Amino acid sequence: TLIVDSVVINPVTNEHAPPWIVNPAGTNVTWGVYDDPDSAHDGTLGVMKMTNNTSQQAGLYKNATASPKQGETYSGSVWVRTDDDTTASVTVKFTATGGTTEEVPTTLTANDEWQIASLKLPIANANHTGLQMTILSAARGVELHVDDVSIVKNAWSIDDTSAHTNLVSNPSSEIDLSEWGA
Repeated sequence: TLIVDSVVINPVTNEHAPPWIVNPAGTNVTWGVYDDPDSAHDGTLGVMKMTNNTSQQAGLYKNATASPKQGETYSGSVWVRTDDDTTASVTVKFTATGGTTEEVPTTLTANDEWQIASLKLPIANANHTGLQMTILSAARGVELHVDDVSIVKNAWSIDDTSAHTNLVSNPSSEIDLSEWGA
């Protein structure tokens, strides 16, 4: 016998935002999204592969549609690894844009095993217009795999009654590859 008191259904929002953008602008970063389940973190569909072809730290960023408010807290995460036995110093930045920019960075050494970079961004200032996830590699010529990007508004923020919804559109290319660009 199964007795159910209530069922809560949380809607999933998929945005159709622009693809990843090279950072810093004008640098030589080769990237694309590939339908490669064997390389994907979750074993399904797409994985983004990027290579920094410069002697400086460079990579990609993606914006998420949100208007973070003072007192709210957001969490961001991304899974990264290198293509083979090489390593790469990877910096992940989680940023509230517009107004007075707020940013939380972390650095890890990626290898051929999937690793997660998780960041928490408490919003201290007002007038933000968006959120941004940036992945930068300092290793020239090393292919980096990026998957399962997530940005969520934490449910324990002040006056928050909403569910955890990933604000990054098509984070693992489950829908198709169009949102990631090529």
